[in-house]
Amino acid sequence: GQVRLSLATRHSLWGHLVWNAARVMARYIEASEPSLVHGKRVLELGAGAGLPSLVSALEGARLVVATDYPDDTLLSALR
Repeated sequence: GQVRLSLATRHSLWGHLVWNAARVMARYIEASEPSLVHGKRVLELGAGAGLPSLVSALEGARLVVATDYPDDTLLSALR
């Protein structure tokens, strides 16, 4: 399925970007190694848009926790 991301609008902490590392990790989980997260607990630190967390949830992770800097704008984009 498709994943829809909510990004913070321009933000000094770069929470308005989907980093290349997040794209690579999400692609890796989805295409190569869904067993890496299936049935497991996943913690993403500095999640930004949370793309790897979302893909992990779609691939059957038992629990996904996405965290970022405690800023209301950034955290509301993760909800």
